[in-house]
Amino acid sequence: MDTIIRIILCGCNYFIWSFPIFCVLAFIYKLKPIPTFVFRKLLHMTAFTGVIFMNQRSDSYVDCVICLVIGAIASYAILSIMERQKFFKEFFVEKFPHEVKRNLAGFFLTAAALEEVLVITTKEPLLINAVIIAWGFGDAVAALVGIPFGKHKLPFGDKKKSMEGSVAFVAVATVLTSIYMKVVMPGVEFLLPIFLVIFIAAIVGAVVEIIAKDKWDNLVVPAAITLVFLILKY
Repeated sequence: MDTIIRIILCGCNYFIWSFPIFCVLAFIYKLKPIPTFVFRKLLHMTAFTGVIFMNQRSDSYVDCVICLVIGAIASYAILSIMERQKFFKEFFVEKFPHEVKRNLAGFFLTAAALEEVLVITTKEPLLINAVIIAWGFGDAVAALVGIPFGKHKLPFGDKKKSMEGSVAFVAVATVLTSIYMKVVMPGVEFLLPIFLVIFIAAIVGAVVEIIAKDKWDNLVVPAAITLVFLILKY
């Protein structure tokens, strides 16, 4: 019974963070429409920062993992019903059919799997937050910079991606993840200085994001960043 209550509290923590932000974004979007790519990335940031908040407030990583798996199943089922409604297509602009439910459920399952792997191999339950910060904010800022300001298109991978966006990915991922790990996880040790490890992880994440297919980047990019952390962990 205690486990069930803790899992429910994990879900409540996610909603306490994400739902108010989502409502504010929805209100702003309906009041004064903002560029689609900006709105999409704001929604993405709302989703992944909710997981960070949930992990941060939980005393047991197992509760978070179970909650993420349940959240993946529940979100897929709920969005499957919602996407049949007219307002859904007006509110969400999808790059491909069923993108919203697929990406959200996929993100929850990916976060759950990577958190389990990281805890088993490193005994650091909050390291998943560092991965999410590096990937999530890096990916978001890459689009926010690359789409309007990217003038130098890359010669490999996704030709729509730009050098400006990739540099923004590396810079933001490195700075924010370094700040988080220095403030929240000062005891974490790597084979190399922590800033250098994060910088390498950010570069790997940016490169994988360029070459990954759109339908799989939300899985392979955080997995690649996790792999760097695992390889360079003491």
